[in-house]
Formats: sequence, C-alpha cells, structure tokens
Amino acid sequence: SMTYGTSPMQMAAAYAPFANGGTYYAPYFIERITDRDGNVIYERETIGTRVLSAQSAYLMTSLLKTVISSGTGTRLSSAGTPVAGKTGTNSDQKGVFFAGMTGYYSSALWVGHDNYKALSSKSTGSPLWQSYMSKIHQGLSNRDILEGSASDYGLVKVTTCAVSGQLATDACRSDAMGYGVVTDYWKAGTEPTVSCQMHTTQTICSVSGLLASPYCPDTVTRGVLTIPSGHPLASFIGTEYEDVLIEYLGSYAVLGASGTCPYHTSASSSGSNTMVENTLIPDAKILLSQAYAQLQSMDIVNDAQRYSAIQSAITNLEYVISLPAPTTAEVASAMGQLTQAMAGLY
Repeated sequence: SMTYGTSPMQMAAAYAPFANGGTYYAPYFIERITDRDGNVIYERETIGTRVLSAQSAYLMTSLLKTVISSGTGTRLSSAGTPVAGKTGTNSDQKGVFFAGMTGYYSSALWVGHDNYKALSSKSTGSPLWQSYMSKIHQGLSNRDILEGSASDYGLVKVTTCAVSGQLATDACRSDAMGYGVVTDYWKAGTEPTVSCQMHTTQTICSVSGLLASPYCPDTVTRGVLTIPSGHPLASFIGTEYEDVLIEYLGSYAVLGASGTCPYHTSASSSGSNTMVENTLIPDAKILLSQAYAQLQSMDIVNDAQRYSAIQSAITNLEYVISLPAPTTAEVASAMGQLTQAMAGLY
C-alpha cells in the first residue's frame, strides 16, 4: 500500500520501463520450474505493458544518466558500465534511497533504521548499490542502457531560448542577464518552429543596464528581454510584482524603449564628479557586495575561469573607486567589466 511508502522492489520495477524503451514488466521471483528429468512444469509468461512513449523513456534515461555524471550520484560514475539513477532522502533524514539501472538490470535499495532513527546527513545509498551491482555485472560486456541514437527513438536536437522556449536567436545567445540558450532533444513534430519573440538586440549602458544614451561612456550590445503583449507576465507590469520582473528579466522588460539611461543625459554628465560621488560610487559598492556574494556561492574548481574573471574585475573596480577623483567613464567601464564577468560574458 502506498499509505506505508514504496518498497525497493516497487521502485526497481518503476525504473525498469525507462531502460525497456517505455515497457513495464511486473516483477516476479520464479521464472521456470522443472522436474528432475528437466521437463518444464511451469514457465513464466512475460507480457509487457507500454506505459511510456519510447521518446519519454529515452529522455528520462538521459536525464538520469546526468545524475550520475554530474549530480547527486557521481560516486557511481566509475562503475564500469553505463548507469542511470536517482538518489532520494526521506523526511528528516530517516532513510535514503537509490534507484538505478544499467543495460542489464534495474535495482533499488533503501537504507535506514527499523525505528526510523535519523541517519547522518552524509548517508547515501549509492556506494552500497555500486558494491553489489559491480559484482552482479562481473563478466558481462559493457552495454548501454538503451541501444541506438536519439534519432532512432524519434527525437531531434533543437537549440531554444532559455527564457521563452522558442527557437534561439543571436539575441538569446547574448542575453544581458546571462540566461543564454538550451540545446536538448524534442519529440519530432513537437519541437518549436517560431523564433524567440522575447529577445531583441540593443545597445546597453554598462552602468545602468538600460538603453544607452548618446552620452553613455561605456556600452555593450546585448540581447534584452521584452514581455510581449498578451504574455501572462505582462499583467504584472505596474503591480507590486514589477520589481521581481526587473530583478529576473532586466529593466528593459518593464520599461522598454522608455528606459533610457538616466545617468548620462548630456555631454557634461560623462565627467561629472557629483554624479560619480552621489550615484556611481554607491552603485559600485552595491555591485561589489553582490559580486562577493556570488563568489561565495561558486564552485572554484568547476567554474575556475569565471571565478577568476570576477575576482579580477572586483580588484579593478575597487582600485578605480579608490582613486582621488575617478571620472564617470572610469567607474562606468569598471562596473561594466564586473557586470559582464558576473554574467559569464568575458
């Protein structure tokens, strides 16, 4: 009964259709019974039931392989045969699951106490799974979980905008917020056919992040987001949630063409010490605090290039704002470099 949770056997059976191209086979213990002379008295008749499309099975297997290669099941990446699976943790750390499959078997296990005493936060079921599965696979050839390529399963690879989900454009690829594009498989016939309607390419002020005026000293050409008329998010413009739209989609998404940089409105503003002291330097300090927070959340090993770029840009901006009389252009340029490094554009 699901009232008392799912058993490892049920989990193993549930994962098997991914590796069987979408077909479910009920678990059984006895395959064949023979008498002492070898006559077959009973033989299990195996009848499968399609529960997933072949495309869905392939995509889910691909996702579960990612868990092993770069997710919570990386300890299994050296198992010696292709593995796909998923870790799981019961509430309050009272048990841990691992369910996975290879080209030969689907298996699941649960680790915990009979009295549901909490486990260590470091507890995981994947080492035990790897231990017995490696023994089971001794002598077996290295076989992939699903044979054949994505196209054999009716899938096509398409690059889409990470925001709109529509076909990617150059504006999507140079997104000022760093969202970029996603390349993935789609069931043939269901892939997007319309190019992104949310991105346009604009010249942006590196300091304000808004449309550049003729007087902005440092500009970049980037893809910016707009919210099309009739889009569900358009109803939040002008409401209490507008700030959230700006935070996640950028100022242009809300202000559009009316959102021209307010910092550089005339030729003289590019060298105004008052603007530097009262506006740019306070904004630069906020940007620095955001950059330091981003560094603390980054993986210095796997994202070393970006980490180094942000560190270098931080050092440069701190130096510029420490000068006796930095110009608007100097501060704007340094802020622009840091903003780009934080977005991974360097």
